[in-house]
Amino acid sequence: MKMRAMWMWSVLAVACVALVAAPPAMGQEPIKVKIARLAFPSLTTLMVDVVKDQGLDKKHGVDLEPQSFGAVSAYYAALATGEVDMLPAGPHVLQKMRLEGVPIRAVLTYARLNALAVITGDPAIKTIADLRGKSIAADMGSSEYQILALYGRSQGVVFGKDVTVVQAGPPLARTQLQARRVDAAMTWEPSATLTLRDNPEYRTILTGDTAWKQIAKADGWELILAVRGRLILSEDRPPIQGFDQDLWAERFRYDDASIEIALAQLRGLRAANLELWRRLSPAELGREMMHSERGPESLGHLLKLMAAHDLVHRRQIDRVLGAA
Repeated sequence: MKMRAMWMWSVLAVACVALVAAPPAMGQEPIKVKIARLAFPSLTTLMVDVVKDQGLDKKHGVDLEPQSFGAVSAYYAALATGEVDMLPAGPHVLQKMRLEGVPIRAVLTYARLNALAVITGDPAIKTIADLRGKSIAADMGSSEYQILALYGRSQGVVFGKDVTVVQAGPPLARTQLQARRVDAAMTWEPSATLTLRDNPEYRTILTGDTAWKQIAKADGWELILAVRGRLILSEDRPPIQGFDQDLWAERFRYDDASIEIALAQLRGLRAANLELWRRLSPAELGREMMHSERGPESLGHLLKLMAAHDLVHRRQIDRVLGAA
């Protein structure tokens, strides 16, 4: 799965039909494939319906047979039990299913995380932290909820403990918010746009891409570590300037970066850094830099900080996957 867009939506997608299926031979019957769709407005539903309406499946030798499900949990269960052959899906649920032994494979990315939105009409609720002691309607079986829960933990908010979670798919979440039975609703497109049109006081306090950017902090830490470590080893107490990780994400267009290239860069830098760190003597690990914000700091201490940084994010992901 992809880490920043792990940070985008992974998918066993209809669109892969056009990529991997050869056009049918003359007179050859198309291959029948059962694909899951949600029985309410959703990007997955739109995608499946457009492919069928335009006949894109049969143009590539496949006859998709949509199977509708009214609940996200049943939607995913259909893939695990073999009731359907493929479905558009979210990365966190797919990863959990794989860990549980379901033989599935993600083959395509089809939508950005900004399809996810948390909406409220309460002017006092400006951030997720403001939901403490309040309630939110959300589908706890969805990948979107895993992202929300993970983001909440990064902000010190535990959904289900600090915030009451009312189980509801997008249509019901919209209704619950309209009836003021909940203080906020978690939904995704196109339901998010439809919900915002219901009431001029409704507004979005969190989107999926904003949440994931905060969780993942795709900020070039490995590159920073590579440069700082080598400066400390080659110069005497070099001055090290702090950096704005959010500005890096904006200026270097992390949202538009190729996941494959980003992962290749991380793997290469990590391998090169580890090879160097393993060869260092105690004296070399004791060499210091002068950080603009933290003052004198040894290379050994810097490596421990970076290791802890990794563990924090790994444990955040483990907690959310374990609670799914």
